[in-house]
Amino acid sequence: MKSKFSEEKWEKLLRINRIITKLYGVFTKPIIKYASKIITRLPLSNFFFRPLFLDEIYMALGFWEPYVRKNLPLSNGDIFVDIGAHIGYYTVYASQKVGKDGLVIAIEPDRRNLKVLYRNIGERKNVLVYEAAVGQNGFLYVNQQENPLYTKTTRERHDNKHYGIPSISLDSLLEKVERINFHSVVVKIDVEGAELDVIKGGQAFLKKISPTLIIECTNPSKIKSFLKQFGYTFEKLYGSYFIFYKNAS
Repeated sequence: MKSKFSEEKWEKLLRINRIITKLYGVFTKPIIKYASKIITRLPLSNFFFRPLFLDEIYMALGFWEPYVRKNLPLSNGDIFVDIGAHIGYYTVYASQKVGKDGLVIAIEPDRRNLKVLYRNIGERKNVLVYEAAVGQNGFLYVNQQENPLYTKTTRERHDNKHYGIPSISLDSLLEKVERINFHSVVVKIDVEGAELDVIKGGQAFLKKISPTLIIECTNPSKIKSFLKQFGYTFEKLYGSYFIFYKNAS
C-alpha cells in the first residue's frame, strides 16, 4: 500500500535539520515574545505560517513529512479526518484531493493554531472545523508547549497556562460521515501521546466505516494490539508513523 521512501536519505536530511534547528533557535530566541505573533505567507502562496517556527517554514515550502503526505490514499469524493490539524498542512492538501464532493474534518484544540488554521482554510467549502480535542466525549485541558506543534491535552488542570476545551469522540462523527456518499475515509491522528484514547473513543466508527488510519504512535505495540481486534494490519511509514488498514475481502 505505501509508496517507497528512502529512510537512509531522510536520516541524512534529519541530521542536517537538527543542526539548522539549533542555530535557528539561537537566532530567534531574543525575539520569541514578539515573533510568535507574526503570521505570513510566501510570495505566490496561499499557505499561512509563523516564521518563528522552522517546522512551519518547511510546511509552507511543502517539505514537511513527505513519508506521510505521499501515503495519504485520497481521491475525489473521499472523507479525511485530520485529528490534530495544527495550522492545516494536511487539511489544505486533503481539501484539494477530495474535491467539492468530498469532506475534510479538521480538529484542533490549540487556540494559537486555530488562528492560522482558519486563515489557511479561507473560503474552502469542503472543510469543517471542530475546536476541540478528540478522545471521549467530555472535557479536557490544553497544555500549551512553546512550539504549538507539540500541544498536549490532559485530564487535569495543573497551572494557569492550562485552559479547558470540549473533547469529542471519533464515534460522535459517525452520523455525520454516514450521511455522506463517500468513497473511502482516511483518518490522520497526531495527538502527542493521546492516540490510544482517540481510537478507543472510535470503536463504532472503526467497525462501521473501516477507515484507513495514519497514526503517529508513541506506543506502537498498544496501538497495534488494539486495532488487531478490528481486523487491521499495518505498515511502518517512517519513525513513529504507521499506516493501518483492513485488507479487502
